[in-house]
Amino acid sequence: MNILYFLLSVVEIIVGILVPAYATLSLITNQRKPANDENRKWGTYWILYVVIKIVFEWLSFLPNFLSGILLLIRVAVLANLIFGRAYGALDVWENILCKKETWAPLTQQLRNLPFIGK
Repeated sequence: MNILYFLLSVVEIIVGILVPAYATLSLITNQRKPANDENRKWGTYWILYVVIKIVFEWLSFLPNFLSGILLLIRVAVLANLIFGRAYGALDVWENILCKKETWAPLTQQLRNLPFIGK
């Protein structure tokens, strides 16, 4: 199990950090005018990467035998953000996080709290 966890950690570093960092740096240093979607894709990816790291850090209290499963899920999510359909990170951002319908129930509940509401 320890070797599998180590290998998954290496894959996470390669897929989650090195590949996106190389793509971001090559986009920044490239002399040509990049497509607007490329800038948005990598900017969105890094925002979602930080969110994913925070969420999975919060899940670290779970029993130790679940850590390998959580690492596998994290690698799969990061790979989908990079390699998923056309622009995986933009799909998540535009279709889940930026939709008003996704957050409307939560914001309505927050407005009803006495210390936040009107």
